[in-house]
Amino acid sequence: MMNENTTDILLEDLPTIEESQSSAAATFPRRRDRVAERQQKLRKNARRFYRIYFIATAALLCVLLILMIPLRSWLERFETTQPDHHSQQVFNTLFAQQNWGGVYDAAKLEDTAFETRDDFIAYMQAKVNTAKDKEISYHETSAGLSKDHKYIVQLGSEKIATFTLAGSVNQKTNKTEWSMNSLELAVDRSHSVSIQRLPGYTVLVNGKEVSDDYIVRTITTKAEEYLPEGVHGYTLEELYVDGLMTPPTVEVKNADGNTVPTVFSVADNCYQLDLPVDEMTDTERDVILGAAKANALFAIRAIGTGELSKYFDYTTQIYKDICNTPTFIQSFSSYGFDESVTAISDFYRYSDDLFSARVTLQLDITRKNGTVKSLDMNTTYLFTKNAAGTFMVTNITNVNLQETTEQVRLRFDCNGTILATAMVDVTAETVTLPQPEVQPGQTFLGWASRTVSDNGQITMTVLFEPGEIGNVPADLEPMTLYAVFGAEEATQ
Repeated sequence: MMNENTTDILLEDLPTIEESQSSAAATFPRRRDRVAERQQKLRKNARRFYRIYFIATAALLCVLLILMIPLRSWLERFETTQPDHHSQQVFNTLFAQQNWGGVYDAAKLEDTAFETRDDFIAYMQAKVNTAKDKEISYHETSAGLSKDHKYIVQLGSEKIATFTLAGSVNQKTNKTEWSMNSLELAVDRSHSVSIQRLPGYTVLVNGKEVSDDYIVRTITTKAEEYLPEGVHGYTLEELYVDGLMTPPTVEVKNADGNTVPTVFSVADNCYQLDLPVDEMTDTERDVILGAAKANALFAIRAIGTGELSKYFDYTTQIYKDICNTPTFIQSFSSYGFDESVTAISDFYRYSDDLFSARVTLQLDITRKNGTVKSLDMNTTYLFTKNAAGTFMVTNITNVNLQETTEQVRLRFDCNGTILATAMVDVTAETVTLPQPEVQPGQTFLGWASRTVSDNGQITMTVLFEPGEIGNVPADLEPMTLYAVFGAEEATQ
């Protein structure tokens, strides 16, 4: 138990308020100094840290940039070796830029007989222009069992090309690199044209001369057998050119090199000659009738050789034959021509010095007993101009010299190879057929014509059965016949 004295001592030992405040005031400056020192040290350490941090970061970035250079180069090389990259590059270079000349070269196309690289460029430009707003695009498609990558290029929905990329291992990098190894173009070569010409004429298609190999039809007359060498009767030749990208320009020139007028028949797809009709003159008509009537009158000896030689060249064999022909009737009291029957037909001028005409007439002869006998004549006369400039008969025949003979060309195609060609008379009953090689497991079905519908459907029609000789169908036309094969039937 504390007493009062103890309490007093304890209170006396406690500092007074003034002493406590004085002691605290002396302690605060020392604390502030320690805090300031600590803060200053922290700021110095922070500056040192950030300095080191930024230096280290900058150094790291420099190292990364240095390392990125070969990495970027490697990535670029890797990208260029990928098929997607190369296909895009091919498309951009050739098709997106419409570099049709480059496309022609890359596809390794060759000029045909009548179309060139420039014609292909014009063909593609026209196709694109016609398509108007349709875009050129491409996409990858299946390449089958091949490890290649195959792409289809389209103009709108129309396929215009396909190209493939093939991979090869670079021995240095041991990586697969891709490059274009094929480019195929879907070129429509369905245009064709027929052109008529006469012997000695020249046909130009797209400025290039068409050779005789393109003749598919000839129309000749029997006059050829009666004409002197170098002179030709009516001969019409038809040439046919196909496999063209666009409708061609056609020009026909005569032997003098002058352009001959032609008329294009849409129905026949043919440039036909627009030749003037060569009419006989009045003088020529009189000579023709005079010669025919003199021939008839001499047959009954109503006139003599002197009158006959006014129309017939007395140096020719035909004149001698007429003179040696027995008289048609021994005696008569009168005669006269039935002018309702008299007619001149089939006039044809072969040259300035030669023409022919067919004369039909009827000479009615009255015998002394009053009966009438008729001499009917249907004769072709050939007239040649002599040195005096007068047309004289140099030959006669009962044959109609203007009767035509038509031949057409047949081509026999076996798997893209022309085995044979033949000019066949349209009136022939049979034709000799080539024999195609038949592969094991196949049987030859015959030679067929081919037609393609508007939707692209192909129809084969066998015209000639297998064999060495084939029966010629009616209405034979120039055509290419295709060998058709089927699976060989198994024997029991």
